Parts: sequence; C-alpha cells; structure tokens
Amino acid sequence: MRLSVFAVRWLLLCCMTMLALASSPARATGIETVLMPGEVIRAHAKFESNCSACHRSFDKKAQSGLCLACHKDVAADLRAGKGFHGRSSAKNCRDCHTDHKGRNADIVGLSRTRFKHDLTDYPLVGAHRTAACNGCHVGSVKFRDAPSACASCHRKDDAHKGMLGQDCARCHRIDDWKKGSFDHASTDFALRGKHALARCEACHGRPLAEVRLAKQCVDCHRKDDAHKGAMGTSCGNCHTENAWKETKFDHDKTRFPLSGRHASTACGGCHRVPNVFRGAPTDCLSCHKQDDAHAGTLGSDCKACHQPRGWKPAQGFDHSRTQFPLIGRHRESACLGCHKGPKNFRGVASTCADCHKKDDPHKGRNGNQCRSCHNAASWKQISFDHDKLTRFPLTGGHKPLACAACHKNDAHRDKLETACISCHAAKDPHKSKLGNECSRCHVADSWNKVVVDHNRTAFPLIGQHRLAECKACHTDRLFQGAPKACYGCHVKDDTHEGRMGRSCETCHNSRDWALWEFDHENETRFPLSGAHEKIKCEACHKVSRQGRLALPLVCGSCHSGDDIHNGAFGNRCERCHSSQSFKDVLPVTR
Repeated sequence: MRLSVFAVRWLLLCCMTMLALASSPARATGIETVLMPGEVIRAHAKFESNCSACHRSFDKKAQSGLCLACHKDVAADLRAGKGFHGRSSAKNCRDCHTDHKGRNADIVGLSRTRFKHDLTDYPLVGAHRTAACNGCHVGSVKFRDAPSACASCHRKDDAHKGMLGQDCARCHRIDDWKKGSFDHASTDFALRGKHALARCEACHGRPLAEVRLAKQCVDCHRKDDAHKGAMGTSCGNCHTENAWKETKFDHDKTRFPLSGRHASTACGGCHRVPNVFRGAPTDCLSCHKQDDAHAGTLGSDCKACHQPRGWKPAQGFDHSRTQFPLIGRHRESACLGCHKGPKNFRGVASTCADCHKKDDPHKGRNGNQCRSCHNAASWKQISFDHDKLTRFPLTGGHKPLACAACHKNDAHRDKLETACISCHAAKDPHKSKLGNECSRCHVADSWNKVVVDHNRTAFPLIGQHRLAECKACHTDRLFQGAPKACYGCHVKDDTHEGRMGRSCETCHNSRDWALWEFDHENETRFPLSGAHEKIKCEACHKVSRQGRLALPLVCGSCHSGDDIHNGAFGNRCERCHSSQSFKDVLPVTR
C-alpha cells in the first residue's frame, strides 16, 4: 500500500525532530523525563528533574557508580570490604534498592527479624544474639554508626564507674556480663595458692578500681603478722601462698634438724621469746625439764632412753633384757606407771594384780590370774570366748560392750535373760506397744539401726522420703496408721491453701517438693508456646495462691500495657503478633 504525501511529510518531520533531540543533551533529558516510570522517593526528589544525576543514557552499568558518588560511606565500605555492603554478595545497587516507587516508598527494605548481622562489622554472639535491635540502635543514629564499645550500652552496669576504662571485654564475657575472664597472670602479680581462690574485693576495694597495688605480703597481711614487723616484710621467706600458717623454712639446715615429734611442734614451743629464732637451746632438758620424771637424778642425757618420736615411753631402753619383757600396752606405758619412784627401776613386782588392783572390777573375787581373761594388748580387751562358752554369742554392737554392761555386780556365772527387752526396756521408744520382739526391726550392730523394708508396706519410700527420719512421719513412734496422702504431712507446705485440692502429686513429686511438673498443655486450654514457655507462673497468675481460677485467654488480658494501638484493633493480637515476641509482627498475607 502506498503512503499518502501527508503521511510521508509527517514521518520526515518526526525523524528530523528525533535527530535534533538526539544531538542536544538538554533535549534528551526532556525525553527521559517524559518516559520516567514514576516518582522517586522523597530523599531523591531534588534530583528528579535531572535524570543524569542517577542515570547515564544507554549505559546501565554506570548507574552503581553514580549511586556511590553520592553515598560515599557505602563506597568506602565496598573498597575496604567491610560493613554490611562490603561483605554483601550484591553486585549492583539496583539489586536491592529500586527507585521510582513514589515519594513514601521504602527502598531500603530492612527486616529486623531476617537481617544477617554477621555481615556487619559487629557479629552478634553470646547474649547479644537475643538483644532487641533498639537496645543498641537508638534515636536517629544511623544503623551503621551504632557504637561498638561495651561502655556505650553497659555504662549503667559498670560497677567500676569508668575507672577501668571502656574495654570491658578484657574481664567480662559476652555470654554473661557478671562472669569475669580477667587473666591475672598477665599482671605483675600472678595468683597462686590461696590467692587464686580469693575474691577480687579482698585486695581491690569496692568499687573495683584499676589501682596498682603493692606486691609486698605485709601490705595485705599486716594483721596476720605474728612477728609485728620484727622479721621484716619478706614474709615469703617462710610462709607459702597455699596457707598463711604453712611455713617452708628448712630447719634441717640449722644445727638442730627436726625429727620425730619435733617436726610437728609449733615454732613457739622451742623459741619461747617472740620473734627471736636464734640462740635457742639444743639440749633435751632445756625444753623437757618439766617432763623429767627422774628429777635430774639420771643426768641430762635424756636421749639415752627417750627418742624424738615421743618422750613417752622411753624407747631407747631395751626392757626385753629384764625379767619382764614389755609386750602389748606395756610397751606404751610410762616408766613411772610401774616404777613408782624416779630411782625405783629394780625389784618391781611382776604379777598383774600388783599394778592393776585398782582396775579389777571383780574386787579380787576372780583371783589374781587376770591373764585368764585379760591380755597385755589392752586391759579392757577380754580374751574370754563368749561365742563358744555361752548361749549368747556376741555380735554387732554387743561385741565391744564391757562385761559389766550386762553382767551387773560381777555376776559372770549367773544365767542372764537373752531377750532384747531385758536390757533395752529403758531405750524402747515404743513403750512396749509394739511387743517385745525388738529383733524384727532392730539389729545387733546398733540399736538405732533398723532393718524395716518400707517397700513392703503400702507406702514405698522414694525420692526425698528415703532420706527422711522415721519420726518425721511416724510422730507417735508407733509406726502404724501414718497418713499416706501427701496432704497428711505437707499441709503446711501447701501455698495454695487447699484451693488446688489434696492431690499434690498432680504437680509435685517426691524428689523435691519445690520441683513441680505441671503439664500446662494437656491440663489447661492454653498451651504454652514461644516466649510463654520461659516465663514464670506469676507473670500471668498475678493473684497469689489463686488456685484453679480460670484466666482469660485473649492476649489483651496480659498485654494491654504493650498494646501501642490502644485497643483500636481489638484483643486478638495474635492476628499480627507472634508468641515468640510481642514485638515481632507477622508478615502480611494477601
């Protein structure tokens, strides 16, 4: 089909107009303005009439460079490879930020719940991971300019009032502010021994200040210095860091090495003058004169008979060369126990009764042959075989008893009753109300030890009940008719004052009364989920001991104070908010 002359002229005019506009930059800008897809955001409004400020004709790759020419802080992050933009994988600005969506459009698209803080210069670790955004990002400060120094947020938690500077991480841990991790070994005073267990406040006063403390022992231990400064300030020469009273002075390097009992004797036992440790006497009588039973008649060479292991007995003398070799307890007896005078070491009688007449409970009625029952190991140790020679073998607690405990008035040959009650009637707490068969519960090992298997009763003992004393439940000691229901014993522990009924085991258990296991999901119409799982009961059950009273289930009953809408959207907060956090807003679905 042929074009009319008018159409041909119209096409020529359009082509000439396009060529003219293309040859002039101002004309090109006018065309782009006409073709603009929509208004730019409010912050870019001043550039709306100048497209070349953000766009270069027929060159999309140049757009990011034009963006960075204005946003110099972002450009610096990209060059340094730091900050969110420096670590982001986006290649072009328009991948995340698009304009021409209207004056009030949000082209940042920041999501507080999905934002990856690990891409910033301050990854969130420890307790920071659960902190709210507005805890650090406050006011109109840009997110990128939020302070990273600990003291910026924790100034009110600083017990040192700024005296230790702002590098809190040197001592405090990021997972728990109150847990310290300061390495004292990096200072001039490494903590060893008891110092490692001491609290910081013991040396550093409150509030803990960075004060360079003196390192001399006496600066802290002046009140512990028994020498009152007479020995100088180098306490470490004798005392150790493990314990102030533990000394490390090597006495073996003196003229009197410590051996035997001397090694455990206190310094003041020989060094009688306070703080004077030189010139102490080294002969035995200087210290042991009052222990000399011979009143000096045997001279001063005490070590001829006595030894440092123990002043008594005089083990240096060989008594086995006499007519009475020392065996058993005789070897431990003091010499004057048999030798009545300091010079009486010969002609001493050797029969048992000569020395043990006052120890004879039989008053001589069993004769002088004491060794027929007694032996030298111990006067009170009887060698009489009660198990084989009587009808009552001695077992358990009966075995160490003295004979007179059962055989009154030296009646060893009289026939005694063998029933428990014949001896233990006075100790029977049941006052014979449980009969005379004491052996049903008590054992011979100890009267207070019982062998009742409570698991065979109607109330097996589990948890804390296994540790309870019998009298805690059996108050009348009759051990019969004790209550089996929890309420029978724990009525005073019932903080609900009976409002929850008497089936305490529904929530409480025998491991610990304070431990309860109430199943809120199955026992109520309000399953706990999200942040509700971690809150305490009192957070919702405000009235103390209100028992089984039903609480309203709508969010607004507890969160009315958190409702920034002032009730304008009703009480069904769950339509927008989640149970994880009241401040989290659910995404809008269309």
